[in-house]
Amino acid sequence: MRTRRRSLIIATLLGLAFPTSLLAPALADAEATDADSQLMIVLDSSGSMLEETADGNTRADAATAALLDVVDALGNSAQVGLRQFGATATGMDNPESCTDSQLTVPLGTDNRDALRAAARAYEPYGETPLGHALSEAGGDLGESGQRSILVISDGEANCEPDPCEVAQDLAAQDIETQIHAIGFQVTGEARDALLCIADAGGGQYYDASDTDSLTAALQRVTFRAMRSFEVSGEEIEGTPDTSVAPTLTAGTRYLTPIPAEGDVRHFRIEREIPGSQLWASLSSERESIGIPASIEFLGGAAGDWERCGNDLSTSSNVSSSLQVHTAIASSDPEPECSTTDSLILKLENFFGAEGAEGLLSELTIIEEPPVANLAVLPGAVEEPEAWVDVASADATQILGGVSLAENPEVTTGTYAFDLLPGESALFHSMLDWGQSLQVRTSLNDYSDLTLFSPTGDSVTGHSIDVNGVDTSSQDPRIEGYRTAPVNYRNRESNATGVKELALPGAYTFAIARNECIGSCSEPGPITVTMDVLVDGEVAEGPGYLLPEGVETSEALAPEDPENPEAGDGDGVSDGDAAAAEEQGDVSSSGTTGGGSGSAVLPVALGVVGAGVLLAGIWALLRRRPTA
Repeated sequence: MRTRRRSLIIATLLGLAFPTSLLAPALADAEATDADSQLMIVLDSSGSMLEETADGNTRADAATAALLDVVDALGNSAQVGLRQFGATATGMDNPESCTDSQLTVPLGTDNRDALRAAARAYEPYGETPLGHALSEAGGDLGESGQRSILVISDGEANCEPDPCEVAQDLAAQDIETQIHAIGFQVTGEARDALLCIADAGGGQYYDASDTDSLTAALQRVTFRAMRSFEVSGEEIEGTPDTSVAPTLTAGTRYLTPIPAEGDVRHFRIEREIPGSQLWASLSSERESIGIPASIEFLGGAAGDWERCGNDLSTSSNVSSSLQVHTAIASSDPEPECSTTDSLILKLENFFGAEGAEGLLSELTIIEEPPVANLAVLPGAVEEPEAWVDVASADATQILGGVSLAENPEVTTGTYAFDLLPGESALFHSMLDWGQSLQVRTSLNDYSDLTLFSPTGDSVTGHSIDVNGVDTSSQDPRIEGYRTAPVNYRNRESNATGVKELALPGAYTFAIARNECIGSCSEPGPITVTMDVLVDGEVAEGPGYLLPEGVETSEALAPEDPENPEAGDGDGVSDGDAAAAEEQGDVSSSGTTGGGSGSAVLPVALGVVGAGVLLAGIWALLRRRPTA
């Protein structure tokens, strides 16, 4: 009988957030709405909104229909308000025209009837004092929580102040405010002006040409605004002096600011498991120009610190609506690094990226036990498996996530969702040892599919030619990925697309539609079909070696009712561990027993969110019992 042991330190990871399932697009789901999020809609009521659209309705009719549709989907806890501009004064010789803006429905919850009444009473009339209205909208929002402003307009402002400058000022005053814009049948300078507002306000711009595309864009922005895009965690700040560095605990999510250019901050990590491998992840989805920071492990003693691991910092533009920055570090398996009781984590603003100083980022530490049966584990996979044709099935409607920390899980099946130009949708699938992931999307506009491992590695080199035919330039374009099976010793491989498949857990993929620039065949939303296959039988994983006296959490390792002797998360027995040590079979994670840095856990290349990383560790502990 095997002893059932698990580190309580690792068990604490289960207390952190995993990717949230968002399988229903309805905003009325109270659990899918962030009560701390606020949205102020700023609606153009100028006379040009009376012009007709391609579907025979006026722009005002389309705006009314879109507002009513979105209001009907709002949950009672959503904080939404409506401000109009250009509704009461006309003529540039009228001194009131350039201050013509009214708070039609104040920001609040459970105000759906007022919003519906305002939408039905909407009558365009005057000029376009957008800058003034935008400035007023900034004051309409509260002083805390996620705050968003959505501008809906069909033309260029004809009054001072410049709305783009107002957006810049609002963004500079408060990093938690985002400004989005929907351009309704706009081109040229009018479109450029709205793009400038969204860019300056750290938000997203959407084109709309008719009622349907306006409704879709309004739904998407409302959904985004009602979801928190904040990083989160226990606030902590490192110190320049290593001797007084604060201690980080594995399994806790922290929030730490990026230091000024050239400055360094230090943290201490105390090992709870002898010989363990430590991972550190620093990630942010905020806007900055370039890579904000780097992190690395240091070992040794004060005044004589030496680099003790691998690290990599990257920026990844998944789409125009999602830019993320990630720094990943893994500790070195060499004895001077793996046998010490503690390591120092160094955080440095090495790159001097614009907007990086003070940027709050999530910092997570994960501790992986050493492996007792490395020599008997199968070697690294040589190459990805062949493509598998999947029988067509009715598509399940789904709404993708908007961040790496929060996106829905998908299993084997066919799914459908809408994407606007410049948008991305994120999903994840859980893979266990021995399993592969196959994803294919069909789009009739240029797009990209990006896949990330539980550690944030970009799983590249697997764009699949479906049935041996290159479909990358066909219409509809088909983007497909097929991964190698998950294998512990894949981390020893130098092959791109294999070494990233070294841990079970959440494999996240982002499907992005390119910006609609110039003439666009479909400027509105398009329906994307996505086939997902989680393939392969669950295989045996590694036996993690845990120290004497470390007790298991029964919630972490529940008994199998059909085999109570086994348990779902057995460790190795004391006898097995001793025998393995005698044979030189005990290894720190990522090494074959005294290997070099090339054998450590692959350094992350790409994007990782704390929820994704922790989900990987959760699955890693779901190892099947050995015979």
